[in-house]
Amino acid sequence: MPAVDLRAALDVLDNFERAVVEHDDRLLVEARRMRCLAILDGIIGGLKTRRVHGNSGKVRSGFSSGIA
Repeated sequence: MPAVDLRAALDVLDNFERAVVEHDDRLLVEARRMRCLAILDGIIGGLKTRRVHGNSGKVRSGFSSGIA
């Protein structure tokens, strides 16, 4: 995983955590959560394309990796 991807993921996770701890507005917390999941999904999706898929390909969420 490239360092840039990891840095981006940690940054959005930090922003999400800060919103929760500081009791920000629910819409802001949800927006930061979705941004965090989108970044993680991009990283996971990139990792999945590098290996052979052995599953049925079903997606459990709106994200291609099936997270959240």
